[in-house]
Amino acid sequence: MPQGKNCPNCGAPYDPALNKCPYCGTIYFDMSCINFADGEPIYMKIKTEWRGKPVTMTQLVRPRLHDIHVRRDRVETTRLGLPVVRVNLMPTVTIDVEFEAIANDNNELIIVEEE
Repeated sequence: MPQGKNCPNCGAPYDPALNKCPYCGTIYFDMSCINFADGEPIYMKIKTEWRGKPVTMTQLVRPRLHDIHVRRDRVETTRLGLPVVRVNLMPTVTIDVEFEAIANDNNELIIVEEE
């Protein structure tokens, strides 16, 4: 198990190959291996259901990071025109990522394999 990796939820050490904390069950997705700066193509695997069957889809893609936006909402309640309650909600982070499909050497855009 790699050293220095901890669950962002419970702090327990985890194995990044599992994509899920074995202690609290938090699911995580580590994109630190993707270099958005140079857009070098990567293979992406997606497990999903297609035509009623579980499948794995493999695709050669070029990653693009468009924007990272942090928003903090604030809710105020007033009574007789005076503020009664001010609540700053937890900030939300929106990450706009695109994966452009690239044909592989066999001119395939996607490979679908049944589970």
